[in-house]
Amino acid sequence: MNYAHFKARVRTVEESQEGLLTGLLTIQYFTGTDVNGAVAGAITLPYEAYGQAADIIRDRRAENYLLVEGALRIEPPATDAPNHSVSLRIFSAAPMEPLPVKAVAMAA
Repeated sequence: MNYAHFKARVRTVEESQEGLLTGLLTIQYFTGTDVNGAVAGAITLPYEAYGQAADIIRDRRAENYLLVEGALRIEPPATDAPNHSVSLRIFSAAPMEPLPVKAVAMAA
C-alpha cells in the first residue's frame, strides 16, 4: 500500500471493537476541469482508524476537517458484492480548519 495525505471531512464516527473507529469521510480533490482554476470534486469513502488517529477523530467528532495520513485499501469483488470495495485506513490525523477551494488552489 502507498501512503498519502488527505484533507478529509469526517461524516460519521462509529465505535467498534477494542478502540477501532469506523465511519464515512469525504475527501476533497481538484479536478482541473475549470478554465479559470481548479474545481473541487469530492468522494465519500468508509474509513477505519486505530490508536492516536482514532483518539483525534473521536475528540473532534463528525463534521470536522482533518489532515489524515493513510492508505487506500481496495478489496476484490466477492460473490455477494460484484464491485471492488475501497476504504481508507488512517494511520495518523491532525485537526485543521477548512480553506476555500480558491485559496488552496492558489497555494499549490
